[in-house]
Amino acid sequence: MSRFLQNEPLCDAELSAIEDIAEQWRERLGSLSWLMKVLNEGIAKEANFEDQYTGKFWEGRFKSQALLDEQALAACLAYVDLNPARANMAATPETSNHTSAQKRIKEAQKTPTHTSEPYQPCTLMPFVGNPQTRHAPRLTF
Repeated sequence: MSRFLQNEPLCDAELSAIEDIAEQWRERLGSLSWLMKVLNEGIAKEANFEDQYTGKFWEGRFKSQALLDEQALAACLAYVDLNPARANMAATPETSNHTSAQKRIKEAQKTPTHTSEPYQPCTLMPFVGNPQTRHAPRLTF
């Protein structure tokens, strides 16, 4: 590799090996999965050292669950929005920063009494009651 960088002549086998390495790096640099692996590796090693743990760091901490219906979606939304309160980072959902629950509650509190429709935060998709009607993309319940 150092000969390549110094512009020295290389044989076909060396050029082929360099091209293979370059192709591998092109694929890696275009892969979010590989990037997350590299970013998380140091965190995992440090946490395993602190916890005096061996084995896969993320394995016991996270899992994937398919959300197969609207009830499962609603349960997931509630779980995520209530996490700050469960972790004692906020006393209530209204005071939990960076959650959609906080945004929706604050907007609902601004709604004048003479209207039946609450204001919708422009950064969140609105909820609708009837998923059968054709609208712009919305969360349905």
